[in-house]
Amino acid sequence: MAQAAQNMDVLSSVDNIKVLGNVLKTNVAACTSIGSFFLPQLGRIFMDMLGLYKAVSGIISESVAREGILCAEVVSTITERSIGLIATKTPKVRQLRTVKKEILRLMETYIKKAEDLDAVY
Repeated sequence: MAQAAQNMDVLSSVDNIKVLGNVLKTNVAACTSIGSFFLPQLGRIFMDMLGLYKAVSGIISESVAREGILCAEVVSTITERSIGLIATKTPKVRQLRTVKKEILRLMETYIKKAEDLDAVY
């Protein structure tokens, strides 16, 4: 996660993105099981997750804009909304969106399981 947040080249491979998604899903499962005792792990990965979320968001936006331009050149009758939908259906963008969802799911899970909400704030 630290590599992906710092170097976007790691996120150019769909396989690497899948691995990140699986790591995040594993963390969600662990957090679900151990609840508030997940805090030390969350503390270690929190800043990396924030950087990763920002990087992934930027790549998705860039991909939608780039794919939209390519699609508009091919078919000039498609609406702008449809062009964005086409770009979001690519495997890479779908996997990137999964990474974002899992980051949010991990945070949501921890907050639901936390016993000391003042510490979470």
